[in-house]
Amino acid sequence: MKTTSYKSSILFAFVFSLLTMNFTAISQTVQWQTIFGNPGSQFADIGYNSIQSKDGTYLSTGRMEIAIDEWPFAIAKSYVARLDSAGNLIWVKLIGDSSVSNESFTLAEDSFGNIYVPHYSAYAHLAKLDPQGRILWDKEYSEANIVFFRGMSFQDNYRNIVLLGLNYVNGSDGTTSVTKLDSSGHLIWSKPIYDSIPTISTYSSDHNSFCFLGSGYYVCGAKGVNPYIVK
Repeated sequence: MKTTSYKSSILFAFVFSLLTMNFTAISQTVQWQTIFGNPGSQFADIGYNSIQSKDGTYLSTGRMEIAIDEWPFAIAKSYVARLDSAGNLIWVKLIGDSSVSNESFTLAEDSFGNIYVPHYSAYAHLAKLDPQGRILWDKEYSEANIVFFRGMSFQDNYRNIVLLGLNYVNGSDGTTSVTKLDSSGHLIWSKPIYDSIPTISTYSSDHNSFCFLGSGYYVCGAKGVNPYIVK
């Protein structure tokens, strides 16, 4: 009798958990959806990252492909968009060189609501926008052989910025890197991660393969076919 009662209790608990899971899944409804860019265009517009702003609105970044007059193709431009809490588009700002394709994989907001957007036009750039989307400055980092930035976070109470990126080594090989800038975009240092014995062996990382802390910078990814993590 006790065994039967125990089994019945287990069965009841299992069925109850399924019902609860199903109720939870059904309750996760879409609150709103916004499609912007060039709907219906033959070109591809992609959003790579979004964050909630300090004022409760939302910021998104990625790429938009803009048609070029008299050209049979489009050129990719980085964008930053702000949407209100209901998903209504407030503004969109295109960033980048008009003759070179560029994209942005991430963005961040400082304590004053200014927006920092890494993008690339042949080499890595970092742009700073005010809360209304006006570009305050846009700096390039070709002198440090930085190709592009993938992820970023503020350090030292917003005084500095650390970015995950890709650097050239030996002029052509691309490898994962960590770069530190001050909040004005001035380069403090850039560290490419690679092995040089017996030949150069490079590392790769995806957009969110990092954890930057005051105690150190952690990066993970792949070295060849093997995963790695480095501090």
